[in-house]
Amino acid sequence: MQRLITILAIMILPYYAITQNIVPRQIEAFNELYNSAGGENWHYKTIKDLLKRKESPYIEKYKNLVGYNGTGYFRLEIIDLTNNNLTGEIPDVFAYNPKAKTGWKLLMEQKGVIKFSYNNIKKVSKYLGLAKGGNYYKELWLDNNKISEINFYNKKVNNNGNSWVSTIKFCIHQNELTSLNMDRLGSVNLSSRAIVGRNTTFCRIDNNRLNFNDILKIKKSVESLKAGAIGGAIGSEWEYIYAPQKAIGGNATEETKSAGESIALNFSLPESGNEYTWLLNGKPVNIDGKNCVVNNFDELQAGVYTCKVTNKKLTDLTLYSYDMAIWFKKPGNKAPTNISITNTKANNKMPLYTNIAQFTGVDPDKDKLYFRLDDKKANNSSFRIVNGNTLIVADKLFSQAFIKNYTIVVEAYDCFGGKFEKEFTIEKGDVTTQIPYPSAVLLSNTYLNENTIGEIGEFNLEGVNDGDYSLSLTKELDNEFFTLKNNKLKNKINFDFETKALYNIQLKCTSSDKKISFTKDFSIHVNDINDAPDDIFLVGNGVLLGAPLFSNIGILQASDQDISKQKFVYTLLDDNGVSDNKYFRICDNKLLTAKNFTSEDLGSKVINIQVADNSGARYTKAFSISIKEGNSKNESPRGLGLTNTVISSKNKVNDVIAQIFMNDPEGEKGSFSCENKYVSIKGNNLILKTKPKAGTSFELLIKASDGVNKIEQTIIIYASKNVNGIEIAK
Repeated sequence: MQRLITILAIMILPYYAITQNIVPRQIEAFNELYNSAGGENWHYKTIKDLLKRKESPYIEKYKNLVGYNGTGYFRLEIIDLTNNNLTGEIPDVFAYNPKAKTGWKLLMEQKGVIKFSYNNIKKVSKYLGLAKGGNYYKELWLDNNKISEINFYNKKVNNNGNSWVSTIKFCIHQNELTSLNMDRLGSVNLSSRAIVGRNTTFCRIDNNRLNFNDILKIKKSVESLKAGAIGGAIGSEWEYIYAPQKAIGGNATEETKSAGESIALNFSLPESGNEYTWLLNGKPVNIDGKNCVVNNFDELQAGVYTCKVTNKKLTDLTLYSYDMAIWFKKPGNKAPTNISITNTKANNKMPLYTNIAQFTGVDPDKDKLYFRLDDKKANNSSFRIVNGNTLIVADKLFSQAFIKNYTIVVEAYDCFGGKFEKEFTIEKGDVTTQIPYPSAVLLSNTYLNENTIGEIGEFNLEGVNDGDYSLSLTKELDNEFFTLKNNKLKNKINFDFETKALYNIQLKCTSSDKKISFTKDFSIHVNDINDAPDDIFLVGNGVLLGAPLFSNIGILQASDQDISKQKFVYTLLDDNGVSDNKYFRICDNKLLTAKNFTSEDLGSKVINIQVADNSGARYTKAFSISIKEGNSKNESPRGLGLTNTVISSKNKVNDVIAQIFMNDPEGEKGSFSCENKYVSIKGNNLILKTKPKAGTSFELLIKASDGVNKIEQTIIIYASKNVNGIEIAK
């Protein structure tokens, strides 16, 4: 064995004296990696090649040791295999394997730096990073590969009484990870036995396919460590980069539907507190929640649906589902034929999420075109398309000197299944000014309560001096509803959550010498604040002389934007005897008599009724109650009505869209029925059964009976259409 090691050392490093040779185990580990990871395709095939590289450092030896354990060999301190065409799996030999029968193999101890960046590695040894004595590499870089699983060895390792040392820098961004092994890669308390732990100062896991769960666990532990809550505080220099992430939740779907069909899409993440926004062709649609249901499908509802998810626990991270394409069936449709881009240069100093370019296209049918990127193709995952046509930065571009450009594959599509792909090259752009780009462009708050006008948040440019940049709002997106003064964003009008819950704005940043100008988009979320009731209806408003005590006069029904979420409480408002409240009682939502009325009471009694919702918001209305002479003949109802005649674009199937009321001389409640494909009746509630096409109307024939007499009435129901956030019903 010793002879073999000596031969390897002489073969790879013939120009070194024996006293300058590298530890044989490390050469053996390098050779095993070479044999298992496509070594013939490497740019640098031996340690000797690495030592010759002009760029430094790619390989260094420990300089503070005169020999290793008296052997005369040096240990490697840095080995950088970045951009070297490594494929397959990093073998066990690169780490301490506690199960190895022939002792342990060690490449580097805790002072070592290993870089496997920018390769095609798909899998790593579960022992990677682990060293004898319970220590980890000083730095471990696995970024920009194709790793889909990282399952580090998580059982107890004998550390011979030594303290454990976590990796100081750990980077695995731009891979395909869908989850993290939390026991070793940042345990719940980030213990010193974790790779990412008490000694770590830098952790980068962005641009994978992770959800909020694993990211939150590490973030909470980092905050606890900073506060000194877990075994002593760490420094405030801890840098944890987890945004953005690639699309998550399965693979892209695609199907074609005909007019009038229904579609049902779903996207759900396990964390609590998630907020879901559905996008159609890059722009928000007025659908709230995990489920996207569209009835009576038409071409205006066709295209690419994506679910956008935010969580207030991680305000700087937005997750997106894979695209779900629903095309409208259009015989003879012709696909787009070309794509153009307004700019192909970007700079490595550009802040994250800033706009780079706009796309336009050519379509033989003159159809409106939208654009998208499949993040599994080319270098697409470093970019994103927003609002259907705007290319933005989704990674730190050109971070390596050897990267001169990025290749992206852009797809143009109409909403009828027609598609066209084109490849573009994004090159490094020159900086022609002494003023630096800001490292980040931030908005301090992106949430605003509905029905409120005021300051939303303040823009801040990090890494530049005051006065280096001026800020302004462009004329794009929803900017017309906002103002910007002294970098503070305000809304011009009251926003109504039920009408529109998400607004997009575009900020323009211009350097003081006018040589740098770029834009960045932000989303403003409208919080759903309780709306007070705005009306009260009384179904039945008369009582006959001689009616028994506590006879039912009618049913009370409140009108409220949040009606599906509320349980209303009705009371007779105490007005110091001004009204006739003393003659009546309310039980639940029923108005009852509290007196045996006589001929002296003939006429009208005025009462004040107040309704309160779940949150205590109130509305009061006066009613006139008729006291009439008795009639042995049951009189027919006078008419029917609905509390609402508009089906909003926000309404979903099975929603209560209105209550039916009947005007009956005896104040009888009545029973109701109808035969209609869009709605059904339960009690006096009108239920949405199938959603009609937006912008249309239909006639609803309602039949009612007071038990003796019957009545019919036709009422027109409108299906509203949301145009620029405004509900248009006719």
